[in-house]
Amino acid sequence: MSSTGNYSCHERSGGLLSITRLRVGYPPGLPSVSCRASDYYNFSCYWKPSAETLLPTRYYASYRSNNHVSGICVQEPLRPNMCSVRESQPWSTYQMNITETNPLGSSVRFLQFTVQSIVKPDPPEKLMVEPIPFAPRRLRVSWVYPSTWPWEPQFQLKFRLQYRPALHSSWSLVETVNMTDIITDAFAGVEHVVQVSSRDFLDAGNWSEWSPEIRATPWTSPPTKASEETTMAELEPDPEEPVDRDEPLEKVAILISLGVFAFVVLFLLLAIGVLIWMRVRRKGKESGMKMNFLAAIHMKALPKAQIL
Repeated sequence: MSSTGNYSCHERSGGLLSITRLRVGYPPGLPSVSCRASDYYNFSCYWKPSAETLLPTRYYASYRSNNHVSGICVQEPLRPNMCSVRESQPWSTYQMNITETNPLGSSVRFLQFTVQSIVKPDPPEKLMVEPIPFAPRRLRVSWVYPSTWPWEPQFQLKFRLQYRPALHSSWSLVETVNMTDIITDAFAGVEHVVQVSSRDFLDAGNWSEWSPEIRATPWTSPPTKASEETTMAELEPDPEEPVDRDEPLEKVAILISLGVFAFVVLFLLLAIGVLIWMRVRRKGKESGMKMNFLAAIHMKALPKAQIL
């Protein structure tokens, strides 16, 4: 490496004939390549050298699909270590050819994949977190699809929502297909951190990166003397105690079960009462018929004079 430098050639008389620069380096190694699709119609590939060659290096990128479609993966001047393929076919298999070359040789990396296997959406956008009036333990969260993801019925997204008190490191996580959700187990009067990420609805590819953090505090009632005496330790959870998001759901389930049980008991009591009433009524009718029949027989047995 110490031989690197400028070399000059001179005449015997001392006149300068030419100058050349000698650069010492290494031939290229296999580049490291990864590809990602932000939607089903466009994908990009990224690469970096496996070793420093110390020489001017260029990259050539091309692709070919199983549908016999081939072309050049377009490189961006401002991002020399990436290229993009536009109008890709969602269910096709692609083979990428990334060639690294310098004055001492070249090295080729082949990468084969399907578009759905490299899908990784961008994070959801316009994340909003709002307190709900008169609900000191709730926060309403909403967001929209990333602008890079086309809104089509066959390519829908699902979402993950994670949140935590700002002073704690443990996250609570929930998954949903909606673009809004309500946090029901927030801590009253405590600031919370919220983020969302997205993924293909059918679990193709990978989850997106998390959206930027948004902070919000649940609704708080006007301060009272009693609330002023409440310490922060009473408001904050035990860091070793896991956050139980299902506690409100369990209470609702218990109330529903009790209601169903009470309804069944009431129905059984009414059914028994109806049966008893019908039985008493039937016996009453039978007794009346029997008495009328005996009276008729008695009247028939009396002499005509007595009957008159």
